Amino acid sequence: MKARITRTAAAARGPALTAALTAAVTAALVAGCTTAAEKGKEIASSASSIGSSAASAAGSAASSAASAAESAASSAGSIASSAVSSVLDGKPALDGKPMTIDAPGIGPVTLDGPAAAVYEKAGGAASLGAPTAAPLKVTGADGGGEGTVYAFTAGAIFESPKHGAKLLRGEILRIYNANGGPGGALGWPVADEAVTGGGPGLANGGWIGEFENGTISWLNDGNDSFGETVAVK
Repeated sequence: MKARITRTAAAARGPALTAALTAAVTAALVAGCTTAAEKGKEIASSASSIGSSAASAAGSAASSAASAAESAASSAGSIASSAVSSVLDGKPALDGKPMTIDAPGIGPVTLDGPAAAVYEKAGGAASLGAPTAAPLKVTGADGGGEGTVYAFTAGAIFESPKHGAKLLRGEILRIYNANGGPGGALGWPVADEAVTGGGPGLANGGWIGEFENGTISWLNDGNDSFGETVAVK
């Protein structure tokens, strides 16, 4: 009788213990899954944050690169615009540096920046020779303003406030001076003397000078004989 009671009690504890263990394991599994899920959420959140930071950094780098490119383009455009504006105003894009030439029998002659740039571009003393006079202030015709004339052995530079420094030589210079120079009907030169019509070796070829109020041409008539034409507007 006692032995049966003991077995009955043991049998009663078995299911209860099993249920308790099952509940404990289930709770542990649930807790573990919950913890794993939370960890998963934390990892996903960190990954999302890292991805967002990387995207932000990439966007910032792209924005900086675009800004730098735009700034470079703007600077290049500004430089080009300034150079074009300078040419349109009739002045050389590079004014050069003033220079002083010790001219025999005259003494030191100073060329300002624009005149020095033209002198050097033409070949300097090897091409134009030394100054033959001190710089001369001249008032142009029809309100052309006061400018400066620099005379050399083989040419002259005429610098006006509106058109800058321009070079004339040879027959064009001779004809220009014979017609009154800057103070005459033609006014100041607006361009350097230039070759025209394919050059002096061809019929109707030679040289031309352009001025505020007209042109001077020295052209081959086709028989190696040259003639001048002065056209005043």
